[in-house]
Amino acid sequence: MTQRPTSSGNRGLAGRLALSRLATRSSMVVERGWPLLLPLLILAGLFLSISWLGLFPLLPDVARIGVLIVFAIAALAALYPLSVFRLPTAAEIDRRIEAANELLHSPVQVQTDRPSGQESIFSQALWREHQKRMAERLGSLGADRPRARVPERDRWGLRAVAALLLVTAFAFSFGPSGGRISDGFVARAARDAVPPRIDAWVTPPAYTGKPPLFLTADANQAAATFTVPQGSDVSLRVTGGSGEETLSFADKDGNARAIDPAGPQAAKPVSTAAPKVRQFTGKLTGDGVLTLKSGEDDLGHWAFAVIPDKPPAIRFAGGLSGITAKAQWP
Repeated sequence: MTQRPTSSGNRGLAGRLALSRLATRSSMVVERGWPLLLPLLILAGLFLSISWLGLFPLLPDVARIGVLIVFAIAALAALYPLSVFRLPTAAEIDRRIEAANELLHSPVQVQTDRPSGQESIFSQALWREHQKRMAERLGSLGADRPRARVPERDRWGLRAVAALLLVTAFAFSFGPSGGRISDGFVARAARDAVPPRIDAWVTPPAYTGKPPLFLTADANQAAATFTVPQGSDVSLRVTGGSGEETLSFADKDGNARAIDPAGPQAAKPVSTAAPKVRQFTGKLTGDGVLTLKSGEDDLGHWAFAVIPDKPPAIRFAGGLSGITAKAQWP
């Protein structure tokens, strides 16, 4: 017989058969693909476990790179079995349905088959009658569940050990000693690098009687704009940086000017082991934004609203009998 599609007269049977084929096809895909994909999943779980347990930061760079190479080779080896994966054919799906439902004489395949050879009116009528009788056996048609047979391939249950290790490592990663997935790709020198310390403060003019304002204090981290008197001195010190930091001030019109580092602090330290210190000082005469950069990296910025410095105002304190003049600065 040749495989030529034909339409069935029973639409209900056709619908049930289509659903059964879809479910069986899905089961066969899982059945064939899961054993091939499982080694790759176990390998990925081991890598995540090592990362979350914080083991990569403990290794020197040579050992860390060696472990990554081993994982890469193992991943390529785990991907190779997927190359032999193939989807089930229509005939395989029909045979699986017939085997799962214990159907004899291929009643499922008969619904899409046609007799081979030259057809006649008699042969067509005879074949339709045969299809009708075979369709009567498909009243309670069901699909088959996947049978991946993973326990037969993993007799020691190593997949369960990998799963338990993954869950434990994930919980451990939230602790102070936990690691991150990116630890395996970060060199020890970059991981141990300490970010520079930035201290910035504003000193108002002495006549205002206002205390210095520390811009980098924890209490001022959320401040969007700092209000300071005109003529205030702004100071910024970078300790442990690259020594190439730059500071600029942009006014409200967008005009930017660079603030040069202070003389003695701008010089590089004599000892290479000592941290580099770079300090800037300047005056605030108008509204604007102070920006600290190291190359193209933005290390910080602070916005200022400057209170104009107006002339002193004189007012009388008390009655006319005892005239006392009192000067008041804004």
